[in-house]
Order: sequence, then C-alpha cells, then structure tokens
Amino acid sequence: MDTVILEASLQEASAWVTRYFSQLKHQWVLPDTKPGDLSRALSPSFLEQGSSLSATLQVFDEAIVPSINHWNHPGFMGYFNSTISEPALVAELLIAATNANGMLWKSSPASTELEHLTIAWISQMLGLNHAGVLHDGGSASNYHAILIIRNYYYGKQIRQAGMSSLSNRPIPRFYLSEQCHNSIDKALYAAGFGDNSIARVKTNDRFEMDAKDLEKKIKQDEASSEYTPLAVIGTLGSTSCTAVDPLREVMPVAKNEFRHLWVHLDAAHGGMAAVHPDVRAKFQGWEAVDTITINPHKWMY
Repeated sequence: MDTVILEASLQEASAWVTRYFSQLKHQWVLPDTKPGDLSRALSPSFLEQGSSLSATLQVFDEAIVPSINHWNHPGFMGYFNSTISEPALVAELLIAATNANGMLWKSSPASTELEHLTIAWISQMLGLNHAGVLHDGGSASNYHAILIIRNYYYGKQIRQAGMSSLSNRPIPRFYLSEQCHNSIDKALYAAGFGDNSIARVKTNDRFEMDAKDLEKKIKQDEASSEYTPLAVIGTLGSTSCTAVDPLREVMPVAKNEFRHLWVHLDAAHGGMAAVHPDVRAKFQGWEAVDTITINPHKWMY
C-alpha cells in the first residue's frame, strides 16, 4: 500500500462525500431515469486500461449518481429508511481498511469478541438476556431462526436422511399472523417446509395477532393426526403498519402446562424501540421467547 497515494485518494474521496451530502437536499429523491439508461452510459466492454481516481469520480458523478435513489435524502420516506450517520460512514472506511475475515476467532479475534460483546450490549439495552449472532439483516436472521427450530425438533434425522426423513410423519405446523413479514414464508420454504406447514392466524382491528384464533388453530391441529404444532411466529412492528402482537395474550397460548411450542419473534422493525422503558412495557413477555430477530440499524443509524 502506497501511503502517499492513499492519503491523496482519501482526501479526494472525502471531498466528494462532503460535497455530496452538502448538495443532497437539492437533489430529486428518485432519479429521472429509464431502464437501460445507465447501461448505455457506460462502456459495454470491459476496460483493460485503468483510469485515475479523478476520472472515475467524474464518471460516478455523471453516470451513477443520476441513477441513484437517494436513501439519505431528508425527503426519502419510501421505507423505514436506515439513514447513515457520520460515525457509521467512517466505520465502513475502517472496516474496508482492516479487511478482517471473521470466519473464526483465530482468523480475527477482535471480530469474534466484538460480535459477542455487541450482542450482549444490545441485550442489556433492551432488558433481555439472549445470546446471538450478527447477520446482514432481518431476512437472514429469520431464516436462521427457522433453521434453529427445524434442527431443534428434527436435527438428528435430517442430518442422517435429509428432509425425506419427515415424509411419514405428521406435517409440522408454524403459526403466523396475517401481517407476518414474507421473509418467514421464504425461510420456511428454503428450510424445506411447504405451504401445508403454514397456518395463518387472524388479526384484530389493530392488525395484531388474535390469540383466540391462535388457540383455536393449535387445538384443531392437536386433535388431528395430520399435523404437529411446532412454533408460533410473532411480530413486533409489522412492515405494513408497525403492528405489535400482544405477547401477554399469545405467550400463554404457546407455552403452558399443556404445550410448549417454540416462539420466534420477528422484532426487526420495532425491537430496538425497547431502549425506551415506556415502549419496553408494551413488549412484556418477549423475554421468554426462544429466538428474536432485531435490526439495530433501523433505529440506531
């Protein structure tokens, strides 16, 4: 690494970033572009000769930026946007510079220990006592939670004979509210479960899971030889309307003297709000669930 070239490059790139943010509010939030515009603006052939950083930034300005949805724009309201903060932006630079590979403790001791510490800090902030791992987002986290549930109940058989080992067994059932995020459906399919494993639970006029309908559907499956109830999937902050499932009503249905179903909680959207005591009170019962998905970046920049 040539530190002279590095210093000059960082200064040039830093100036570009500062200029971008200073002018951002004057940009259109969405680009005035059509499919194929960017492809036509760039060379269709691989460039065998490199170019200077200045020339590359010019192409970036003229071709790329006009085709960007500006997620950091103060007027962007299309999603629950994860606007970047100054420390987070600098952190990305440090991550790229250190280029750590966190496969194992031996490959990057700091990465491994920081992951454990970060999970512990988040749990403490939210009044929880859960261990965990970091993934790249809520969908990946939900997928791993479904794998955990699958392996908890069927791990030994699946390791020996795959999902075919379940072919002569009752169909495992997962109970999802009608407002459940579609990443749960995708995770179930990817983990080897089908539509027959999904039981949709009705919601009330506040789009919260109806605990009475949950009880009804579980009892129907318990009385049938066709299904085996496995897990209840709750939501804290649904994607469509930020609904919060009533855990004080749902948990006694899932876990009582007659049954002990796995409870996974998709709190990707709303979970971090529990740093505030008034909000945490609304989540009463989540400390007893088996697995939780939480996205710190949605509230903590």
